[in-house]
Amino acid sequence: MPARRTRSRTAEQKSRPPPRSRAKEEPAPDMKPEERLRRAAFQCFAEGGFHETTVDDICKKAGVSKGAFYWYFESKEQVFVQILEVWAKEVEGEIIKQFQEAFEQEHPERALLIALGREGRRGRRLLPVWLDALVQSQRHPELKAAITVFLQRMRRALARVLEPTFAPFYGAKEREVLAALILSCFLGSIAQQMAAPEDDFYDEHSRMLLTTVEHFGRLLINENQLGASR
Repeated sequence: MPARRTRSRTAEQKSRPPPRSRAKEEPAPDMKPEERLRRAAFQCFAEGGFHETTVDDICKKAGVSKGAFYWYFESKEQVFVQILEVWAKEVEGEIIKQFQEAFEQEHPERALLIALGREGRRGRRLLPVWLDALVQSQRHPELKAAITVFLQRMRRALARVLEPTFAPFYGAKEREVLAALILSCFLGSIAQQMAAPEDDFYDEHSRMLLTTVEHFGRLLINENQLGASR
């Protein structure tokens, strides 16, 4: 009988799924040290906050020496500046690609909602670190300058997406202001969703935002057509 119980437990253990891999959560061993440090720093900032994270924490997470850290970076602030630069390049290109492709679909509203949902998931991962760094930036001019550049690039990327619809009515500066309003709605919706995950803030806000922008665009087009016919 004991032998059967042992075999039963062994069979049960074999039937269990293997433990979930943490490969996506930890920097890969074959990754370049600079990239490993950036990824490790982001994880440390997300888990413990920017202010509480030390260079030792980042090195331990990355599995590299402190000397290697200072070979690539002068401080944890500089690591965050580089993280923002990488985000800006990735998000800037993807925003333009996703939303321009959505506008070309037969049913752009659905495609735009999917694109917004994708960016919302990314935003929920990035926003806590970004907000924490924003608070700390009041004491770190380098962080403040990097966040300013990051937001400028996001606004300009959105303004380029809006250009085909709104160029006949608004100049470049006005389109960037409109993009800033949309970006503010986007970040605010993510923050509310994170504060109350049980509520469907983000999806509802996304639908309302798209509906409002669509109605506004149609109103401008109709007014322009009426003015041309007079």
